[in-house]
Amino acid sequence: MNGGLASARNYGVGKASGDLILCLDSDDLLSSNYIEVMIKEFKKNKDIRIVYSNGYMFDYKSNFWLLPKYNEKTIVKNNIIHCSAMYYKTDWILTGGYNNLLNKGWEDWDFWLSIINLGAEVKKINKPYFYYRIRKESMVRSMTEEYKEYAYKLIYERNKTLFIKHNILKEKKGKEGSGDYIKMTKYFITKFVFNLFYSSGLKKEINYKNLVLDKKKC
Repeated sequence: MNGGLASARNYGVGKASGDLILCLDSDDLLSSNYIEVMIKEFKKNKDIRIVYSNGYMFDYKSNFWLLPKYNEKTIVKNNIIHCSAMYYKTDWILTGGYNNLLNKGWEDWDFWLSIINLGAEVKKINKPYFYYRIRKESMVRSMTEEYKEYAYKLIYERNKTLFIKHNILKEKKGKEGSGDYIKMTKYFITKFVFNLFYSSGLKKEINYKNLVLDKKKC
């Protein structure tokens, strides 16, 4: 019986013997030096509990995936960390792991918030070490509005301290405020410049033979 991604990840993490955990969905890929780069960041600062990078989208769509600059309030409002960030197994234990009730999506967002709620620092790496496969149909795009409402309430209840701290309502807003609009405008301008200049040289360097092809579900 398929219990969803949360259940599968909890099972895999529970069986893992290492200190650091990285989940990789079966259709995504990693740069061959992804793990090495992530581990170096953990060694630099013991307070860092989550490390992730920008990404590159491929298959149905191909482009650099430039994620917003990390800050706590931003991730409480919307998930900005992909599923293949690296973290400590001890934090999985402390938080109780992924929420099995979120079996149709957003289980990662909920999990990152639960670790951040412990006081964790997060490190984002700007280079695109993560390769995210875009399919015509995906779990996120196929989520119903009813499920989104249900999932958001679960995430809010589990991480209520963070939502209250940043004055974010229990009900998800339909429109962003003027300050958020300005931030998002700056983000998309940055993304445009990144894709225009940085990607022009990097796209030539992307070689799928240099990716990790041993893709096991966590």
